[in-house]
Amino acid sequence: MIKKRRELMKIKHILTIIVFGLIFCFGATSLYSATGFQAPDFEATDINTGKSVKFSEFTKDSVTVLVFWINESYSNILQVRVLSQLGKKYKNNKNVKIVSVPWLILEPEKFSLFKRNLGPFHHTVLGVLRNQVEIIKKTTGVYSIKFLPHTIIIDKKGVVRHSSNDFLNKSAEEMSQFIEDILKEGGK
Repeated sequence: MIKKRRELMKIKHILTIIVFGLIFCFGATSLYSATGFQAPDFEATDINTGKSVKFSEFTKDSVTVLVFWINESYSNILQVRVLSQLGKKYKNNKNVKIVSVPWLILEPEKFSLFKRNLGPFHHTVLGVLRNQVEIIKKTTGVYSIKFLPHTIIIDKKGVVRHSSNDFLNKSAEEMSQFIEDILKEGGK
């Protein structure tokens, strides 16, 4: 059991090094993905509540910021902290939803450990369980995700308005300005 766990940790570290290498080599280039299409629905587990939810519940009549990230990357974790700041700012604004999806495959009992390690979330975090691996395949293809973190902003009508990795080094204020611009347009 311990030997198997060590082997899995080695594989995890190798994958992390590969991801860092790709981000280091290509991360400075902003990779925009397709926009203008209806955001696809998917189901995942809300880490805050442990309940299964549909993503469409968040996109109904609100501007939604959706970020895919990985927990082994320091820059990705910094992005989650920025999302938490945005979550605090828009906490009482029903027109804005902040959602993140860590590319983790967790067992339900590990959610509490995960939350404790990252600190308080002030936004919704959707986790992928072992039986939900198809979600990763589906969303990766539809949103053309090439690097993490990947930010997608969806307007009030459920249309993808922005999809790229260019918010990586943005502050909460810079991201907020983008959200405010979409809100001023009426989310269209």
